[in-house]
Amino acid sequence: MSEGAEAKCCERARGWLLGNATSFGACRWALVPLRLMLGVIFSAHGAQKAFGWFGGQGFGAAVEMVRGLGFPLPVVFAALLVLAEFGGGVLLILGVAPRLAAFGIAISMAAALVKVHWSTGFFGTHLQQVVLAACVTLMLAGGGAACLSGHRGQKE
Repeated sequence: MSEGAEAKCCERARGWLLGNATSFGACRWALVPLRLMLGVIFSAHGAQKAFGWFGGQGFGAAVEMVRGLGFPLPVVFAALLVLAEFGGGVLLILGVAPRLAAFGIAISMAAALVKVHWSTGFFGTHLQQVVLAACVTLMLAGGGAACLSGHRGQKE
């Protein structure tokens, strides 16, 4: 290997290790685990609220929870919550409209952060903060590779 090629190889390896150089394809695939985990977690939480699956109490309990948080029209807001969590989760798993799905989940988490967890302070809101960051990432970057919608972002 020539000195120039060796230097270029070392520079590329250093950039990869330091996290400031990667390929477009790697970025697209890096979003997949984030999208899938968020989808699995929120489809399960939504199924608890909608159907009482996975130890949940069903839609009636979701309506009462929303009513207890002081939202007007609790049936409507509970339905929107189920739609955001269950529907958004399923859409994320499938990779269909991932930006829209992430937006719905972000709204759900923002409401949970403010209405439920805010009083616990910064250290009691880590989960909601991480979920919001994950949603913003998917809203900005899209769903990445392996999306059924076929819109995986464009190389700029």
